[in-house]
Amino acid sequence: HRVGEVDHVILNPTHEKITHLVIDLFDSPHPVIVPIDWVEEIGDGYVNLKRTRQELQDLPPYTRQDDDEIAGAVQSALQHAGAETFHGLDLQVDRGLVRLGGTTPTHADKVEAERIARTIPGVVGVKNELLPDTDLMARVIDALTHDPHTGQVPIEVSSVNGIVTLRGEVESASVKAAAEQIARQVPGVELVIDELTVRPHEGKVDDIAPASQNVSIRRE
Repeated sequence: HRVGEVDHVILNPTHEKITHLVIDLFDSPHPVIVPIDWVEEIGDGYVNLKRTRQELQDLPPYTRQDDDEIAGAVQSALQHAGAETFHGLDLQVDRGLVRLGGTTPTHADKVEAERIARTIPGVVGVKNELLPDTDLMARVIDALTHDPHTGQVPIEVSSVNGIVTLRGEVESASVKAAAEQIARQVPGVELVIDELTVRPHEGKVDDIAPASQNVSIRRE
């Protein structure tokens, strides 16, 4: 039996495959979002679903909203969930598709930000490009470890909101400069704060006579 018409499809922004169908039900005032795995067959001008009419009616409604309204709602929800954790995220919305950019403290925070965004009415998908500081820190450490200039140097690395700080004691100014340059080139690093110190070298004092001396001549 015909229960509705397909309004449009929703794609996963990463691999561009269909994840959901938005269907206008004949006996409902709102369209619903149908998971693609509910589809049994797609033919010429029709889609067969392996679900009952009641299961379709129990699906969450699809709400058409302005992108600016969706962006404001997502931003508000993220701030309510953790003002410090999700501060300064790069949030963009295009026809209901939310793009999350910037950094989060941990990978768990990245996952949570996406979960929150998906709960907002009107959101049809989330492209999660958030970079956890823990991942960024690991990237910098890996880059320093595999570079011949810094591979054997114990350098402490920390990252907050994409700002990387280097600490420790190095043997020369050239190693210090190399470490900063390596960190700057890691994708996702916004700024490098170089707090590395150069280890002082113990100088060797030679017994050298002064350049000039007072000489007295004894006359016979």
